Amino acid sequence: MTFAWTDPQLLGVTAKRVHLEELRLALRQAYDAAAVAMPFFVDDPLTPGITVIRTAHIQQLRDAVLMLEAVEER
Repeated sequence: MTFAWTDPQLLGVTAKRVHLEELRLALRQAYDAAAVAMPFFVDDPLTPGITVIRTAHIQQLRDAVLMLEAVEER
């Protein structure tokens, strides 16, 4: 299924809260479609003006994608 992104091209764009929120939402939809429990994310929900995007946020997204790929390979 397609997903509408705030920034269709992320090359050279500084990561923003909205990017993390959109990626988390897209992953939730994919996990729901696969009937698999969604992993836990730190700082969920993200707080505007307070939550600082950290490497851990990006790594958790990557890990969630890899876990979903592993489920699909079974």
